[in-house]
Amino acid sequence: MSLSEILIVDDDTNFRELLEEFLNKQGFHASAVSGGEDAVEQLSKRKIDVALLDLMMPGMDGYEVMDFINDQELETNVIVMTGHASTQSAVTSLRKGVYDFLDKPFDLEVLSTIIQGAIGKKRSKDEKKQAKAELVKAYNEMEAEIRDQTVELTRKHNQLDLEIKNRNRVEAAFRDSETKYKSLTDNLNVGVYRNTVGAKGRFIEVNPAIVQMFGYESRDEFIALNVSELYEDPSQRLKFSAGLAKKGFAKNIELRLKRKDATRFIGAVSAVAVKDEHGDIQYYDGIIEDITERKLADEALIRSERWYRTLTQIGLSLSAEKDTKKLLERIVIEARSLTNADAGTLYLLDKENQELIFEIVQNDSMQVKMGGTSDVDIELPNVPLFINGEPNHANVSSKVALTGETINVRDVYGTESEQFPGPRKYDVISGYHTQSMLVMPLKNHENEIIGVLQLLNAIHRRTADTIPFSEEYVDLVSALASQAAVALTNAQLIENLNNLFYAFIRSIATAIDEKSPYTGGHIDRVVQLSMMLAEKINEDETGPYKGFHFTREEMEELRLSAWMHDVGKVTTPENIINKSSKLETIFDRVNLVETRFALIASEIVNAHLDAKLKLLQKEQVDLSKLGLADQSLSEDLTVLLQELEFIKECNGTDQPMTEERLSRLRSIGKKEYTFQNAKQPYLTEDEIKNLSIRYGNLTDEESMVVENHANMTLKILKQLSFPLKLARVPEFAGGHHEKLDGSGYPLGLTEKELPIQTRILAIVDIFEALTARDRPYRKPMKLSEATKIIRFMKENHKIDPDLFDLLIGSGAYFEYALKEMDPRQIDLPNPVS
Repeated sequence: MSLSEILIVDDDTNFRELLEEFLNKQGFHASAVSGGEDAVEQLSKRKIDVALLDLMMPGMDGYEVMDFINDQELETNVIVMTGHASTQSAVTSLRKGVYDFLDKPFDLEVLSTIIQGAIGKKRSKDEKKQAKAELVKAYNEMEAEIRDQTVELTRKHNQLDLEIKNRNRVEAAFRDSETKYKSLTDNLNVGVYRNTVGAKGRFIEVNPAIVQMFGYESRDEFIALNVSELYEDPSQRLKFSAGLAKKGFAKNIELRLKRKDATRFIGAVSAVAVKDEHGDIQYYDGIIEDITERKLADEALIRSERWYRTLTQIGLSLSAEKDTKKLLERIVIEARSLTNADAGTLYLLDKENQELIFEIVQNDSMQVKMGGTSDVDIELPNVPLFINGEPNHANVSSKVALTGETINVRDVYGTESEQFPGPRKYDVISGYHTQSMLVMPLKNHENEIIGVLQLLNAIHRRTADTIPFSEEYVDLVSALASQAAVALTNAQLIENLNNLFYAFIRSIATAIDEKSPYTGGHIDRVVQLSMMLAEKINEDETGPYKGFHFTREEMEELRLSAWMHDVGKVTTPENIINKSSKLETIFDRVNLVETRFALIASEIVNAHLDAKLKLLQKEQVDLSKLGLADQSLSEDLTVLLQELEFIKECNGTDQPMTEERLSRLRSIGKKEYTFQNAKQPYLTEDEIKNLSIRYGNLTDEESMVVENHANMTLKILKQLSFPLKLARVPEFAGGHHEKLDGSGYPLGLTEKELPIQTRILAIVDIFEALTARDRPYRKPMKLSEATKIIRFMKENHKIDPDLFDLLIGSGAYFEYALKEMDPRQIDLPNPVS
């Protein structure tokens, strides 16, 4: 079974394509055209079951297509779709035999149901037609059989009698029709006429309505005219007649006509060429309707719809723009475009100083563009709202800001604008000639004035003359100004919230840095170097990052990640963050060791004194033994002092703890001294454990606590609802201690799992830590030493090799060194010089 043929006729491309796709999916064979002429062509070529028809279309409208279908007696059901529904349009459509009438927008499923009903109706009609045809055929066969059995004379008699009766009936009907037609035409409110063929044409018959329409006193006065005299351009009569003669009819042709008093109007004319039996045109019958008001209304509606769409698009565009400079510039551009203004200025109100600040200045005639994204500063003085305590009404802009009214000056140099000398003074200074002005306030959602929009010199779009701003433009620009003020307020609020957000973030970062007196500025330096390296990536045109570019949003996401990368340190105990030596807890326990060794020294001295006293108590004092005792005391104290110095060395981080040093440390720690009659070791187990740390100053447990800050960073940041453009901040910030080989923390991610933002933070965090001057547990490294270590990490697949090469090759490391490192640390030459 073939698919039902559906023809969609609508001048809206998106709507047409939507219907076509939907109906094809519903199992129909749908096709679409954009206008009435194309629809007629399709209806002429092929059988169409249902036509979905828009009423209002350029060129041939929906009513004309219905007339074509009716005139051609096509078996096509029509469903009208319109966005301009009215009772009149519905009644007219239904009179023309449409199946249904839909007001846009409508439900597509409802449309599908209606189409099914129309197709069902058509099938039923077709079936009835076929049955009727079969019945007629049977009847004809039977009649033929009867005729064969009837004598020829009887048949002729009957036929003649029938013809006479039919003629009488037709003549009677014709007379009745003629009477009714005359009565109808005389009472119609549209003009009805019959006129002769020819270049000028003469009227044969007219109804009263046409006489009145053209402003004539009587039928005789009107009928004496040449038809061409009623045309605004008489040559158009020839064009209209030629078309009528060629086609044989004209329908709703719009003609520009003139009345007796020379006033113009637009008439819609429909006419037919009446021919004789030889096919020669005898005269034209037609009707005419004054459609001037309807035409003006249609044009106003179209213009209003166009402006509405324009304002909607502008509103969407303004609301989407978050950059305040671009937004201010866009407001002036769109306002000038709407009004075709030669120049425009936008001021923002400075409430504190009571003045208007120039933000955007544009002037096509003077080729001036200042403010906004032009990178050209505005050097014009601000406009004060008060002068000597009195309101400044000399400037239009200041008066608008003070009163909140819109001012439309038709002629700056006319008497109406003598109260505004400001624009004329500006003309003298600038050489510009201001003629018309439209100045209006920008009010926010609380009806507070936040600025002023000023447009100068409206330009006629065809003649390029300077003209006043029309009242239509006042309403349009007022609507635009309202949209602009709301968009500007939103942009300012977003900007203020963004600034507050970043200030809050920076304050948190500062608090984290200041938590330790030794790490102040670490986060700020990581931010600096991270952004420097990201900019080098964007500048790379030949290396591995060619074609890669961070967007502005991605740069902000990286910047915020750098600010937040150490937020987890809020949970790290201060004594661990501030630990400057191996024995330090809340204080450096090396002082306890020193006190203990002083006690041990005193014990050694006391023991020697006891031994020396015993020697002196003997009857004969052996002076040599006394000398040896003193020497032994000196040696024991020297060894003790050396051991203490060694322990203090171990407490620092300058030298790694080798096996030899560890062995000596344990040996010293095992020694004992007597205190309060109890044996005590030189060093406690915990002291030996801390002093035995091979590198750095943290025990394994303390290192785990410190490393946990990365995990806490991830946990803390994941609790925050970041906007979509910052959604990956927790991932980037929390991964700054990850390594390419998977040996990092907190998640042990590998190369494929680490985004470039995390890799940047990782290498920057290491480089900053190596070169920082404020670390208590080691001396700041020289530049050569730091680059050597990170080169080693690159070779061992710990950090990104491409980022390392870019950091060194671009000179970013040296730029950073000049800004943040002590000159004594910079032992490498400048790679740029």
